[in-house]
Amino acid sequence: MEIWRLIDEGVTEPERTFAIDETLLKTVSTGMRNPTLHFYVRKMPTISLGYMQSVEKDVNKNYCIKNNIKIIRRSSSGGSIYTDSGQLIFGIVFKDKHRKIEDSYAEICGTLADTISTKLRIPAKHTGINDITVDGKKISGSAQRRYGSFTLHHGTLIESIDKDMAFNALTPDRKKYIEKGLVDPSERVASLYEITGHHVSMKKLKNIVMETFETVFDVKFQSERLLSYEENMVTELIKMKYANDEWNFKR
Repeated sequence: MEIWRLIDEGVTEPERTFAIDETLLKTVSTGMRNPTLHFYVRKMPTISLGYMQSVEKDVNKNYCIKNNIKIIRRSSSGGSIYTDSGQLIFGIVFKDKHRKIEDSYAEICGTLADTISTKLRIPAKHTGINDITVDGKKISGSAQRRYGSFTLHHGTLIESIDKDMAFNALTPDRKKYIEKGLVDPSERVASLYEITGHHVSMKKLKNIVMETFETVFDVKFQSERLLSYEENMVTELIKMKYANDEWNFKR
């Protein structure tokens, strides 16, 4: 059975996590390293801005500054999301057999929903293109970036979340939620703590994600550290990109 890498960063600065994901996309896609799964938890609240999203339209910038919420533009598309220390975040880089992004999402998100349902005994479902919901409420979202035949897939599992901070930091189109019968956008999101009535450990969530990808790709994971040249790439990306306002706040 093929062995893939696992990089578990634990609680980490947001700029570093974005830089690691991009570094892994480069080193894996060029054949320098095996496909790699990356785990991390936010050291501080962060807005992950979709590549094409607008800070002016999607984010309450003044609120974020006042509440020490980082705003960082990621390299993948999709909507802007709020994350804090209550979510497990993961990224995985692999050679994608699917030509259509919808098929890639369907396999990964569908399998993850099944694993969550089995391990946590809740009715998780893959809904839409890239969400996982329980009784219509979102517990996980994901995004992808394609690089040739390789894919960076990253997502979250919401163990807990500060909804007040999340939905004050973001400025979602409330009209869309009202049309769906929701009074407030926060009604669309639920944490695993809310659903299960107890906290789920990060260790258990990591095992759920690992089991999902082991099932999808028929592999096993081995814990490793980034190599020195990867660390150099991460440092450069932080300096030139993810800690740089020119990148994060570009129009």
